[in-house]
Amino acid sequence: MLLILVGVLLPSVRRAWHQSRLTALLGEIQQQAALVEMYGNEHNDLYPFAAFDTVGACSAKWYEALALEGLLDDRAVERASVFQLSLCMVYDARRMEPGNTPDRTVWDESPVPVYRRQTRLPASKGMLAWLFTWPQRSPWPPRWCCFPDSSPGPVAMADGSAMIGRWMDFLPDGEFVYDDVSHVGFPVITTWYGVEGRDR
Repeated sequence: MLLILVGVLLPSVRRAWHQSRLTALLGEIQQQAALVEMYGNEHNDLYPFAAFDTVGACSAKWYEALALEGLLDDRAVERASVFQLSLCMVYDARRMEPGNTPDRTVWDESPVPVYRRQTRLPASKGMLAWLFTWPQRSPWPPRWCCFPDSSPGPVAMADGSAMIGRWMDFLPDGEFVYDDVSHVGFPVITTWYGVEGRDR
């Protein structure tokens, strides 16, 4: 009888834990978005730009630029590391146009300064995304994008708002179109047309 009761309650407990985790992460990503705003206010509207040789490193370690400014302490840096800055915020948008993408992944290209004032549709542009989700059937979390069975995760938009959604929710036209060579077209992370493109 006890085993049956545990079997009935376990899925509900798991769902409640997952929802509380998402709620906590939503609050965290909103805090990170506020810090990005503060960084831009002190750096002529620049998105966090750390001293790295590649777009991938600059995007993954965006929080180091904030730490250098004293906006994050060591513990906060560890928490921020679960979020990724969109490559659109540190990469030339002209290289994210169909037919004009590089012949290798954009992660290996050199970063360029990108400014908040370049964002034409701030409420529709994803800026920070949570890297991982926890599907029930996998012991290891896949990336938030772009698995068919990925769970929802928090995303901070360029206007400072945040929401929870699946990567499919951020496809501007509802269709997943990407360049398999350059890896442009992934929702939020490497969307077409860079910082001026729409994520939802």
